[in-house]
Amino acid sequence: MHDGASFNFALTSSLPTSDSPRERKLSSHPTCPICARTVQTPRANHSYSTMISDLSSSLKFPDTGFDIVDASEPIEEETLPNYSSANYYAAHIGQVLLDRYQIVGKLGYGVTSTVWQGRDLLCVSPSATLNLLIQLTGLGFL
Repeated sequence: MHDGASFNFALTSSLPTSDSPRERKLSSHPTCPICARTVQTPRANHSYSTMISDLSSSLKFPDTGFDIVDASEPIEEETLPNYSSANYYAAHIGQVLLDRYQIVGKLGYGVTSTVWQGRDLLCVSPSATLNLLIQLTGLGFL
């Protein structure tokens, strides 16, 4: 669907700290922006198995009990001028990104990105949420 396109994943915290920018790329984010807990980030080719005991349980979302939207009908961002599906990452509620961040809701969209509400599965506060920005790489906005 994206013909080899790559996407940036970043988080934005509503709780800025004095020593960190409001927005960071997820892959280089060593601490939880909510509880400030330092998180062990595995190096390339390093197994996540040593971190399993630190993971919060990902939420399970229902797959029945709601109306199914007809896929042929454009919704929300698909109605924007110059919309191209190749410029959007097809994220899904419940999806876990980078083995750490779970998407729990859609907050909004724009011409170049979509913002999702998410949970950091390594955060000690299970009710804490953060904003996840998913954007096509190379657009120059991250």
